Amino acid sequence: MEVTYKTQGIILQREQYGENDSRVFVYTSDFGKLELVARGTQKLSSKLAAHLEPLNLCEIMVVRGKQYDYLGTAISEEVFAGIKDDYDKTTVAGEILKLVNEVTKEKQAEQAIFLLLKEFFSILNDVETRHGASLLEILFSAFTLKFLSLLGYAPQLERCVVCQKTIELDNNKFSFSHGGMVCKMCNAPDSVAISNEAVKIMRLALTPNWQEILKLTIPNELRTETGRLATQFKEYCLVDFLRQKR
Repeated sequence: MEVTYKTQGIILQREQYGENDSRVFVYTSDFGKLELVARGTQKLSSKLAAHLEPLNLCEIMVVRGKQYDYLGTAISEEVFAGIKDDYDKTTVAGEILKLVNEVTKEKQAEQAIFLLLKEFFSILNDVETRHGASLLEILFSAFTLKFLSLLGYAPQLERCVVCQKTIELDNNKFSFSHGGMVCKMCNAPDSVAISNEAVKIMRLALTPNWQEILKLTIPNELRTETGRLATQFKEYCLVDFLRQKR
């Protein structure tokens, strides 16, 4: 394999490594997550350090080493200033960077995850702040469901996970352990009630159409319900995923 290679990546995390260096986690287009050492980037004189801020989309060159791979160069292509200048957006982006960094394995290429990150941060960067935290919460829930789907945990929203019959929007439940909808005729031990509108939003979240999500005007109660379901489903799935990852 070549001594150096180039790729595009999003900076997930940067931390001090030794006295003068940094350890950088990057999710790349071609190689999945990489853990790289960036030499000299703790020095005030470092020109490379500014390009390694979390969230930055960079063109990077990686130098292969015996013990570690090193970050040779990094040039920022997009810094997502519209996110970094907004506290609520920064909070959402930070949660996503942390989630992806904790869950993904190194050097397992999954371009769909990179493209999801890139697309989501572009949307988050440009969305008008007048929409407030309510839209950001829905966008975060939508990202969560899309990301879980790419990990192999797409929720079953069209058929009952018990009897496999097509779901009719009438007094349904959602089972976290079974991974989807439970019709009114069936039962699952950990199922919770789910409103018809929450089902519709979750279905929309799993489509590629972000623009339809951006058009939504969602009452606070429904936004809270959808966010709670997405969060609880994520927590259940990640326990299972991380168990298998070990």
